Amino acid sequence: MAMAQRWEIALREHTEILSAYITRVRAMSDEQWRAHIPGRTWSPAVETMHLIKAYELPLNGTGMRLRVSPSYAWVLRNVYLRWLIARGTFHRGARAPSEVRPDEEAALAVSQAVLIDRLESTSSAAVETLRAAAQTRPDFRMIHAYFGPMAPLLSLRMLSAHTRHHLGQ
Repeated sequence: MAMAQRWEIALREHTEILSAYITRVRAMSDEQWRAHIPGRTWSPAVETMHLIKAYELPLNGTGMRLRVSPSYAWVLRNVYLRWLIARGTFHRGARAPSEVRPDEEAALAVSQAVLIDRLESTSSAAVETLRAAAQTRPDFRMIHAYFGPMAPLLSLRMLSAHTRHHLGQ
């Protein structure tokens, strides 16, 4: 499949997943938005802040600090991450790397509308950054704590799977 087709599919998938997540959280009452749900790590407000932090990674130009050896990251990226993307979601209960762990107090101090708008604008900027990098900077790699350096298309697909993971919670 040509790279342009792969991008088109990934962009469409991302738009659908993010739209579904935003539709879900927009429909919540303020009480639902702020309430910690048993069996989940965060309230929807804090979870949305977590997604914002994940979408900020391509914008900061580097990503995360690598927490595994480069060879182990290669295995995780080329075997496990590809399986997660094919599966469509991450495992529940995986601890978020510190770079994307949200500040609960900060998330709850901001209105639902403001956080959702921030998610929309940050995710849009991240997608555009990844698209531009793919076209103009072939050496661009976003670093993930466990998966290591990821090309722009793989980064977008990982962000989509990550958002889908939180949509399903």
